Amino acid sequence: MSIIKLNKKGEKIISVILGALITGFMWRCRGSHGFGSSWGLFAVGTTLTLLIFAFYGNKSTMKFELIPLGALMFGATVTGWGTVNGQMAGVLSSQIPLAGQTEVTLTPVSPYKGLIMMLIMGFTLVPLFAAFVGMLFSKKEYKLYHFVIIVAVFFAVSYLCRATVSHNILNAIHPDAVSCFKAGLLDAGKDSEPVTAYLKHFSNMSWAKKIPYGRNYFMCIENISNCIAAIAVSLTALIAFKDVPAFSACLFINTGAAVSVTVSDIFLIIDKNTGFLANITPPEWLESGSWSMWEIGTGFGIGLFTMLFIAILPGSLSGGKTYKGEPLIPGKVFRFIYDYLAFIFVFAVVPFRTFGLRFFTILEDRGAIKDDEVLGSAVCAVLTLIMAIIVFGSFKKNILDKNMPVPFKVKPVEFARTALPCCFAYSGICYFLLGDMSLVKLFTKPEGFTLTDGVVVKTMLALYVLTFVFLLLSKKPKKAKS
Repeated sequence: MSIIKLNKKGEKIISVILGALITGFMWRCRGSHGFGSSWGLFAVGTTLTLLIFAFYGNKSTMKFELIPLGALMFGATVTGWGTVNGQMAGVLSSQIPLAGQTEVTLTPVSPYKGLIMMLIMGFTLVPLFAAFVGMLFSKKEYKLYHFVIIVAVFFAVSYLCRATVSHNILNAIHPDAVSCFKAGLLDAGKDSEPVTAYLKHFSNMSWAKKIPYGRNYFMCIENISNCIAAIAVSLTALIAFKDVPAFSACLFINTGAAVSVTVSDIFLIIDKNTGFLANITPPEWLESGSWSMWEIGTGFGIGLFTMLFIAILPGSLSGGKTYKGEPLIPGKVFRFIYDYLAFIFVFAVVPFRTFGLRFFTILEDRGAIKDDEVLGSAVCAVLTLIMAIIVFGSFKKNILDKNMPVPFKVKPVEFARTALPCCFAYSGICYFLLGDMSLVKLFTKPEGFTLTDGVVVKTMLALYVLTFVFLLLSKKPKKAKS
């Protein structure tokens, strides 16, 4: 990607479009086998951070150390939504059958309470990354310990709230969740109040899953606590750091995430014939792809709101001074250790884990192996070791020997412009050609090959192709603007 002049509206528009396309694609990837949970969020965070650096990385505050840090802060706040996202349909699932029953129980609840819980949950999806983005585009030049403070504030407030006020808040805004959990405890033979049971098994989701309505209660407590923690992070930026852009980023991006995940929930509840969308007949193409389309919509919105926030910043913040060759971490030994380990984790462990697990899923599906986890992890370890050996010389030479601010002889913006299409292409290869949609099935099991079937795959293909189209357009400012 060539040097991008940020004062051109056309290129800013392209950055917003790419944010939506890339994050929509990657958020769906994170919901599939091999990506998964916080691992998948690290992958999403990597591509979105690289996109920010690719368009705005010539700014003085954009240090190389911040690229892996952005990925880590994106994935650090993985939250649970498996019981929350159906309540806008006006029902709450027991998740497991009650005693003497073979099917789960669906308890009627107010869809408005489900709406509130969805917004709360959405506000907690990327709070640390939102603060990270705001700090990138501040007039202040932050040190590594400032980011550590933000992370510490979030988790300290979250866990404090889980032990205290979140239970009262949940009872006030969604008492059905509390009463259902209490009934579930009695059904499981446990005569205990919900608060007492939670504190005894503090944040232990494995225990909660064994109690009817337990998983939902624990998730709601976690989401409320994380929401308060996200607000605490924004106030830390405003009051402690006196940083209005960082505070604004927290509110704007977190609110955008809340709206995105909630609006996208339409894909999940449209076929329930209850709640907000009762008596609406959904199109047939949604019958098998609702969950995946919800994921795509959620990521699409998060990427859009993130890049939109940056695009509407005044030029003094989004452009600012040109890149300065000063590292985020002054001590070269500590910088070497941090850069090396962070780089290996983000650009080797995370992607190679995806490759290993998805590749061996093919063999597991054919009955050739019993467990893809063991072999997949082994492949990840071997490939990571090879990558670690390959890049060690560059990191040592440039950081330890020459005390350079970067491990490679390129500016962070140039690194991002090369790494972004490579990382995104790699994720697409893993998603389309490995695992459930493996190209191998075209030859070994043609009836199971679904690369061109279904709305989800077609949507993902469209996002994938359009991303590269707009990446190419970004090289030609005049065409991009037109």
